[in-house]
Amino acid sequence: MIAPSLLPRKPGDCIKTDRKDAQLLAKALRNQEITPIYVLTPSNEAARDYLRMYGDMKNEQEMHKQHLMHFLLRVGKIYPGKTTWTRDHSRWLANLDLDLDLDLDLDLDQDIHTCIFYKYFTALCESEEKVTRILERLRKKLLLKNIQKKSPDYVASRVWPPSQPCPLLLR
Repeated sequence: MIAPSLLPRKPGDCIKTDRKDAQLLAKALRNQEITPIYVLTPSNEAARDYLRMYGDMKNEQEMHKQHLMHFLLRVGKIYPGKTTWTRDHSRWLANLDLDLDLDLDLDLDQDIHTCIFYKYFTALCESEEKVTRILERLRKKLLLKNIQKKSPDYVASRVWPPSQPCPLLLR
């Protein structure tokens, strides 16, 4: 099976007829210019979907990090260290005191900001746990070490030979 987009074609060749297509296929086949494609099995598709889910969870985690950092920036809490999302930064977040100098008469704003911080922080922790669980399952099933640095489609295309069943579905 071949993909039509992978057939060699001249830039001005726009007329399509069965006869011209047959001639084009015959020439490409004779000159070995045809690139075969692999049709994914349901097992491969399931694994690719699982890896896409991992990518979605990583994106969700990044979004929660951005929300938390932007909130802290709005209320004037800036991390004094050099690099964020390290162990020191996580410790700083866990011990953060939200005594804000808002010059307001009401304690209500303080309570609201504390509530918002904990909602963002909790959402971030939950998304990190999800990513960790998914990553551990991928590492167990696929024996991958540096999966964070690759896109889900890249990993899916190189995880297993197409002739073998997907290891994610083997229990």
